[in-house]
Amino acid sequence: MKAAGVDVALVSYRGAGSALNDLMGGQIDGVCDTATSLYGAVESKKVKALAVATPGRLASLPDVPTSKEAGLPAFEAQGWNALFVPKNTPQPIIAKLNEALKTALSSQTLQGRFKELSSVPPTAEEVTPAFVAGFVPGEIERYRLLLQDK
Repeated sequence: MKAAGVDVALVSYRGAGSALNDLMGGQIDGVCDTATSLYGAVESKKVKALAVATPGRLASLPDVPTSKEAGLPAFEAQGWNALFVPKNTPQPIIAKLNEALKTALSSQTLQGRFKELSSVPPTAEEVTPAFVAGFVPGEIERYRLLLQDK
């Protein structure tokens, strides 16, 4: 809402399925959810995707512009996951876990699953401990600013 400069009535749902049903039934005007949840409805043309909030277009929805391309450069949000360990975990254990993660992410099965879910696999840089150590505090600050009352 901040990125678009609009004021909308937010409707809480217990899950994406109920929201999608109400969108397709005309009870609500829009939904902001993951591509994973909405892909089937978009692909079958039951709903129209206006933008994806990722830096680049999704391979599964190549005709849907990014939020930046659609005129909302401040609207970027991606789900992410990371492995965390206790603060004093020895470096050799961290390295071993990181190698196991890289091995799993390089498997064709997992790459195929990312594609099926309209997800974007992490880059080689994004699976390094150094990247995560810088990324997480930045995400915390970004959402702190977005969610604070003004």
